[in-house]
Amino acid sequence: LDGGTLQLGVSCAPERASEARDALVGEIARLQEQGPTLEELDRISSSFIRLGVRKLRITGGEPLVRKGVMGLIENLSRHLKSGALDELTLTTNGTRLTDTLVARVAGRPGTVLTVSLNGAPEDHDGLRRAAAGGRGSSYRAVVEHLPALSRLPGFTVTQTIAPSTAARAADNF
Repeated sequence: LDGGTLQLGVSCAPERASEARDALVGEIARLQEQGPTLEELDRISSSFIRLGVRKLRITGGEPLVRKGVMGLIENLSRHLKSGALDELTLTTNGTRLTDTLVARVAGRPGTVLTVSLNGAPEDHDGLRRAAAGGRGSSYRAVVEHLPALSRLPGFTVTQTIAPSTAARAADNF
């Protein structure tokens, strides 16, 4: 509860999402197909919204590796339009961050984007290499998109720092 507001986090991740960290790029396609379907996630989320959930967060490692996840966001936006939902948040680690995604989120009132970074650039990119699909540094992509991201209502960057990477992360700031 957030000041009396019911919130729900829905994970798009497969059951064994921790495998994704060490997976080869080709394995991402296999992993993204496991877990609940987007239709099931829509039905489950809608059921909780009918029960009074006002804030919904879509997470799951990197939800954007799921084909059609932006369609899920667009479908769930119907609850924002009807007034049944106050906020719909998509949490990404930046591996699939593009200008198109930023524009799609910007065009959806009530939709919030959160980017989760893990430590210093080399630590974050080391964890995210397979999900990035060879696209280079996702940490740098987030930094490059910060001007556009900062204009999005409710945009947040979270930084996770493990004890083993704290010194490198501290030097980064």
